Amino acid sequence: MMSSAITRLKHWLHEADKLQHMLVSIVLVQMGLYWLDIFSAAAVAFGIGIVKELGDKFFRDGFSWGDIIANAVGVSLGAILVLPWL
Repeated sequence: MMSSAITRLKHWLHEADKLQHMLVSIVLVQMGLYWLDIFSAAAVAFGIGIVKELGDKFFRDGFSWGDIIANAVGVSLGAILVLPWL
């Protein structure tokens, strides 16, 4: 059971789309810190990801909860990477 979960996680992470969502979210948090506190920067970055997914729902290939999770992981990593310097 554990090996199948790890296999699914590896497959999910190897999708280019998910990695792009994570990286863009990290960058958005980092950029937001020039103007906002950490919580606001994280909220704005996550909000941008949600708006992007809503745009996909109405104009492209559909809403993806996997992309939202990737955004959340990226926002979390973006915040964690800067916490030692705050």
